[in-house]
Amino acid sequence: MTPYVDNLEHLLDELSRIDRLIRSYFEVFWTDPSEPMDEFRGLYISEAEISTLLNAGGFGTDSKTLPDSEIEEIREMRRNIGLRKIETLRYSKELRLQTLSELFQP
Repeated sequence: MTPYVDNLEHLLDELSRIDRLIRSYFEVFWTDPSEPMDEFRGLYISEAEISTLLNAGGFGTDSKTLPDSEIEEIREMRRNIGLRKIETLRYSKELRLQTLSELFQP
């Protein structure tokens, strides 16, 4: 695995992974037949939806799960990023996002 050339390359990989995750959940949400379709869907958040979101266990913990193939592709993206981070750090290059995340670790 090749190391990251710079911090921007690493940041863009991480953002691509997050974008993929969010898009995947939106695809599941938009194709879910149990969700009522109304003319204002996507334009506002109802009180009931706010209550549901506040009481939910967190992102990705509800009944709307991703297909196994999508989960595996996102895991593969994460593995590749992890391997490239390790390789980059081996060459004593600082990855600022990694340093920032370490500052917030207990």
